[in-house]
Amino acid sequence: MTTTTVAPSHAPEISAWARFTRWAGKDRVFRWVPFVPTQTLFVFMMPAFALLIYLSFVNWRLTRGDWWEASYYAVKNFGRVLTDERFVGSIGNTLLYAFTSVPVEFVLGLLLALSVHKITRGRSFFSGIFLVPMMVVPVVVGYNFTMIFSEAGPFNQLLSFISGNDIRVNWLADFVFSKVAIILADIWQWTAFMFLMLMAGLTGIPEEPIRAAKILGANSWQIFWKITLPLLKPVITIAIVLRLLETLKVFDTVLLITGGGPGTSSESVAMTIYKVGWEYNRISRSAAMALIILVGTMVLVFVGFWMVRRQQRAIEEELV
Repeated sequence: MTTTTVAPSHAPEISAWARFTRWAGKDRVFRWVPFVPTQTLFVFMMPAFALLIYLSFVNWRLTRGDWWEASYYAVKNFGRVLTDERFVGSIGNTLLYAFTSVPVEFVLGLLLALSVHKITRGRSFFSGIFLVPMMVVPVVVGYNFTMIFSEAGPFNQLLSFISGNDIRVNWLADFVFSKVAIILADIWQWTAFMFLMLMAGLTGIPEEPIRAAKILGANSWQIFWKITLPLLKPVITIAIVLRLLETLKVFDTVLLITGGGPGTSSESVAMTIYKVGWEYNRISRSAAMALIILVGTMVLVFVGFWMVRRQQRAIEEELV
């Protein structure tokens, strides 16, 4: 009786890196990968966030001993902040900047995107030109607009040429026009962001519905209103929400153009929080202001997410 021996199989060993890449390539794992940096940053920021909450409930200044020995103040900081005319006025200024500049940026960005999207030659050139303002350092933008509206600036020279009189007005010292200058600077710089977002949205719109509409005899306005605009709604919502959030944080433009003046009439909420906390050393009151703004911003973010999901569901139902 003969016995046969089977040679042991020499299957190649899988390296640790290959096993890791195979595991990371799974769909259920890949979906969570983008959230890892965000969660890491969130964990890293938790101590600072806890300190912010603590400081908003105590009475502490930089010149008054250690923060962990500060006296408990309960909700008095919030009551004082919400009745502070300067803080309430800065919130009004910030909302004015946001809800004035963002709609204008959206309209101008949409017009530019529609115009460039129709161009077959030179599209990259014009896109690059329109994106230049977004790449300019805010310090340069603030300096330029300060010079434009100064007493010897181009704006006064233009008015002098039109009227025939020598006009020398410091427009940035005016209670109304100082805010207009900030809004104009924001529009000039960030219309490019709207253009970029809407241009990407137009590029992603499928051609089949537009061709079908043309065959059925629809004109350009009907195609835009019935097809292009509804398909752009998710992108529009994201772009507007992002710009609103960015405008609510405006600080450098206000600081460089008006410094918050005349007086405190053009201060943004970020500038007020900074000055109260680091110039007047009222850290607890500044923390209460920051916490109120943080809660309001989170509400705006959740509303924006809800609007985006609503638009996506509406488009999916139309396509079905």
